[in-house]
Amino acid sequence: MGVEGLLPLVEDCPEACRFVSIEKMANDHQRVLRYSPVLAVDGSNVIPWLYTNRRDFLESIYGGQWIQFREVLKNFVLKFQNKGIELVFIFDGTTCKDKLSKWLERRMSRYGEIASIFNDISRNFQEKAIARQHISRALKRLAKFALKELDVKMYRTDKEMDADKYIADYANKNRAVFAILSDDSDFIILDTKPVLSISKLRLNQLKTVMYDRYSFVVRYLNISPEHLPLFGCLIGIDYVPFLKLGRFHRRLSGFENPST
Repeated sequence: MGVEGLLPLVEDCPEACRFVSIEKMANDHQRVLRYSPVLAVDGSNVIPWLYTNRRDFLESIYGGQWIQFREVLKNFVLKFQNKGIELVFIFDGTTCKDKLSKWLERRMSRYGEIASIFNDISRNFQEKAIARQHISRALKRLAKFALKELDVKMYRTDKEMDADKYIADYANKNRAVFAILSDDSDFIILDTKPVLSISKLRLNQLKTVMYDRYSFVVRYLNISPEHLPLFGCLIGIDYVPFLKLGRFHRRLSGFENPST
């Protein structure tokens, strides 16, 4: 579910956060390893971006423009396929037990957002309600049907494994995979393939930002890569929230007396 504040931190490190050509990465990978290049796609992260982050915004508040979204998804897949890059979508399934409490917290927060949308509508604040970006829970299910029709390979995790770890393991076990497309900062912590940003993606050029975990830890943190999970815990994760670490951070930075 991400390490709070990690992506902005990496983005402040120029050598660890740089624009790359996805096509060039794929071609280099194929030339060296002799495998047809595969890009692992974090479906739960990418699908909402495809729906909302477009020049022609797809309306969602009145039920969703499903036919238009299918065309968006088809064009997205073809952009990569036309360059010889196979996409493999991986979706999270049932939330694993370790993350149920955080999942419940986020669902309750989302229900509050939905209630405020209906409140705006009932008060005849139509424009205000429409301006909100709220994606239907059915979007991922629709995307799976569309991907099946497009003959795109996809997987779904089960309740025993966290989706991020599943995607990282899949990428590590498959030599054809050259990168992971996602904005989840967990992939920077996990020892896996390079992470390509979906939010920074320039689809027409097939260029985006790559997060270089090795450069980040060695050049900027001056620690070894195997210490990244510990670093993540110290800056705040879902199990140890950032707000609860405030006093610890102040002590490290010298802004609080250690004896207090």
